[in-house]
This record gives sequence, C-alpha cells and structure tokens, in this order.
Amino acid sequence: MRLPAFTAASGRVLLAQRPFAEVHALLARTQIKRLTRRTILNKREIMAQIGRARNDGYSINDQEIEDGVVSISLPVFNRSAVAVAAINASSGIARANDARLKGEVKQQLGLAAEGLARMLP
Repeated sequence: MRLPAFTAASGRVLLAQRPFAEVHALLARTQIKRLTRRTILNKREIMAQIGRARNDGYSINDQEIEDGVVSISLPVFNRSAVAVAAINASSGIARANDARLKGEVKQQLGLAAEGLARMLP
C-alpha cells in the first residue's frame, strides 16, 4: 500500500528535514484519507507533528495507519548531513507503549541509523 508521507512516521521524519514552505505546499495539494479513526486529517495538526519531528529528531505513528499498530521513525543522514532515508520500527500496542518507543526502541533505532550513516557516501 502506498501512503502519503504525511501519514507515516517515516514520511513525517523525512518531511521534517525539508523547508517548511516546501512541506506546506506539498500538503496543500495532498488529500489525506482516513485509514483508521486515529488518522490525522487536520493539516495544521499534521504540520505541527512535522515540526515536533524536526525538534525531537523522530516521529511516532499511533495507530494512524492500522488499528493496534504503533511505529517510530528516525532519519538516516549521509556524510553531508542530508536525510536520505528513514529507519522505522513497528509493533503491536500490547508490546510497545509510548515510554518504550521513546526509550529503548528509539535508542536502538538511533544506533542502527548511525551505523547505516557510516556506510553512506
């Protein structure tokens, strides 16, 4: 399934690395479709989430794509400090609460992202 970048944690964390004017223009021409009752449809809230991803360095998706599934994504930077990919972990809500995602899972993803970054040109 192909999703708008605004819906997925990995998309939001990559959009957070782009200029806000560019992201706003892209969002203005994108129709966001409800996938679950938690899908964020309000474009101001989507921009706020992208802003949080920029400030925090990660993005969390809380059942916005699939009921019962949460995920966290971090950007992967090349040696020029350009985000070229995102690394993501997903889990059922029974196994990964917010604290675990922001703690243990984020820490492990950060280490993996750093390892990937060292392999990039």
